[in-house]
Parts: sequence; C-alpha cells; structure tokens
Amino acid sequence: MSATARWTQLLIGVIDATTGLLGRLSAWMTVLLIVATCGVVFLRYFLGTGSIPLQESMSYLHSGIFMIGIA
Repeated sequence: MSATARWTQLLIGVIDATTGLLGRLSAWMTVLLIVATCGVVFLRYFLGTGSIPLQESMSYLHSGIFMIGIA
C-alpha cells in the first residue's frame, strides 16, 4: 500500500470518527432539549411559575443541534 493510500485511509477514519461523535452529541442534545421543554411546560402549567434560565438553555440547545446537525 502506498503512502498516499495509507494517508487517505487515516483521513477517512478521522472523518468517520468525527461525524460519529457529532451525531451522538446531537442526539444527546436533542434528548436534553426534550427534557428541558417538558420541564418548562410542567413549571408553567402545573406549578404556575417559570424559569428563564431553563428557557434560555432551550434556545441554546436548539441552535446547537442545528449547527452541529447541519454539518
């Protein structure tokens, strides 16, 4: 195997590992977004209160999911 072929295989492995990691990160961020949304709904409709930091975290999670997922 030539040096170029080995370098290409190494690069493909790095790219595959990176996309796999980003996919798992995006999936976990989606789970966190769902939990945060349920928390906001529970606080607002059942306890009659709200949490601005929790609502802000939902915005950041949502934008992070799109920025990671779009790549």
